[in-house]
Amino acid sequence: MKQFYVGRPNLLSRERFMERVARILDSAWYTNDGPFVRALEDAAAPVTGARHVVAVANATLGLELALEVLPDESPDTDGGIGEILVPSFTFVSTVHAVVRAGYRPVFVEVGDDFCLDVEDARRRLTPATRAVVACDLFGNLCDRAALASLGLPCVFDSAHALGCGRAAGSIAAGGVCAVFSMHATKLVNSFEGGLIATESDEVAERLRGLRNNGFVNTEAREGRIESVGTNAKMSEIHAAMGLTNLEDIERIVGHNREVFRLYARHLPDGVRLGRPNHPASNFSYVVLRVDPSVRETLIARLREIGVNARSYFYPAHLTPAYRYLGASLPRTEALAASVIALPQGMSVDEGIIESIGRCMERALSPAIASVPTTTTMTTTTTSSTTTAAPADAMPAGQMPARPPFPTSRPKRRRVKSRALKAGV
Repeated sequence: MKQFYVGRPNLLSRERFMERVARILDSAWYTNDGPFVRALEDAAAPVTGARHVVAVANATLGLELALEVLPDESPDTDGGIGEILVPSFTFVSTVHAVVRAGYRPVFVEVGDDFCLDVEDARRRLTPATRAVVACDLFGNLCDRAALASLGLPCVFDSAHALGCGRAAGSIAAGGVCAVFSMHATKLVNSFEGGLIATESDEVAERLRGLRNNGFVNTEAREGRIESVGTNAKMSEIHAAMGLTNLEDIERIVGHNREVFRLYARHLPDGVRLGRPNHPASNFSYVVLRVDPSVRETLIARLREIGVNARSYFYPAHLTPAYRYLGASLPRTEALAASVIALPQGMSVDEGIIESIGRCMERALSPAIASVPTTTTMTTTTTSSTTTAAPADAMPAGQMPARPPFPTSRPKRRRVKSRALKAGV
């Protein structure tokens, strides 16, 4: 039986990629800011609409570096660590990046479009709040203007959003930067990788140094280590894969758009198909809302026909790593209990979509309560709805013996290059 997956990798031009691999092997230039990394960055800039793009080993490291280049103004923490507002309904690496960058996560609700609820964020501001990490989830774009009203630096976790929003200009505009994922499961993949887009010359220069162990540039390395960096460099073979796929982004997005249209035609009553919140979507995810009481049944029935639907994301604030923070997010929990992601991408055609529709219709008929079909997402679910805990979840009320990050953040001594003394 053929299997269909959420996030199956795309590669439309295998011969072009293999030709580039041969060139890399012949050149013996495998890493360290090689020609394919630079070509990928140049090609990605117009796709993101940003002035600068910096390629990194993965988007999680990209987020950590983005948080490292926040403006220097320090919040009033009374000797403690700064706080970052972040949604719980996201892949948990978003929150891990906040913690690993030395901040305390403050979890925020999301709205009907899966993006951060700005008014809920406003209610959670404290004197220690340093910044916001807002996620462009499932390719929906956060409200940049509303986020700006918070008066805080903003980093966009745009892992799902490569190829979105170009008609509106730079996705990074209004923030310090936007971080895109090129993981194998994403619309455009480089096996593993990430891109950081920014409008700031100074931020771009600092990011390039930080990703390369603090070296100011790759041409005059010795004696030029001017910050505490890391190794977040993308290799040449990863960049070649990313460049090859990026060149086919219009074809991939066009296919995804048609797949989305077919799902809208064939899905049965009783499910709600999430619609994009902006006109330039990449349609990289097909996300449904269903009655939580039938979700696992639907997923099980779909797997019987080779369709590996997913129920994600599991809220970060309910995981053992972060439960001790005691966050209360009833809307996020209700949302997480009702979401199903269906296969999307170049392997999906109308035949399997018709099969998915028939399978779900049989599973929902006749006795299972259904959710009325609408054209937009809503999160109006009763507060008694709960999210099933993962197998490794702690018993209710049990907390880790100690937090996974320090209760105070040591001062970082950061020496900037001469060109950046007056910058970010």
